[in-house]
Amino acid sequence: MLRAAETDIDWLVVSSPPVFLDDAPRTGRCRAGDHRVLPSADGTSGFSYADLAVALIDEIESPKHHRSLTAVAT
Repeated sequence: MLRAAETDIDWLVVSSPPVFLDDAPRTGRCRAGDHRVLPSADGTSGFSYADLAVALIDEIESPKHHRSLTAVAT
């Protein structure tokens, strides 16, 4: 629906891995891909809330993705 909408609004949907690690420390690494869920670089699907927060803030401060669904992972 978003892609088909005739609007000038610049939107982004961020897709994180399916497993969050509540107490995991921030790794300082984050990759962005296309619309498919990315596995972590170590082959797991874990992702810390701290890394997700940094990924969101980085995208807000320096937008690189526009009108898309973008997956993130460490």
